[in-house]
Amino acid sequence: MKVLVCASVKFRGKIAATMSALEKLGITPLFPNLDLEVGNTDQALDAAHKLRLAMEHYEAAEQADAAYFILPEGYMGTSVKIELGYCLAQKIPVCFSESTGDTDIDCYAAAIIPIDKLDQIKEAYEAL
Repeated sequence: MKVLVCASVKFRGKIAATMSALEKLGITPLFPNLDLEVGNTDQALDAAHKLRLAMEHYEAAEQADAAYFILPEGYMGTSVKIELGYCLAQKIPVCFSESTGDTDIDCYAAAIIPIDKLDQIKEAYEAL
């Protein structure tokens, strides 16, 4: 199973830890270029750089069986919202780590699976 991991890169540490936890569960996590950022900054260098990173994430989505959105304290930035829309358009089932508190967004999550309960992720996706 391949799972696209979606989150703001400002949560780089949580992304890396989640990817490691998924690998231990026998799941292939997809998050292209997590460590490719120049100086590991949390900002794209310019619009062209941002677009390249976004397009690489969408390409990874096309390889995914499912998507997992890491949303610390419910935070979902603009880029992650666009990734959600892309996943939905591609009919990729999505789960969130936490509720955003916004029903207009939360209604798209097939399940809320906290990061500390990732062992439930296979069951959740298999039930879809």
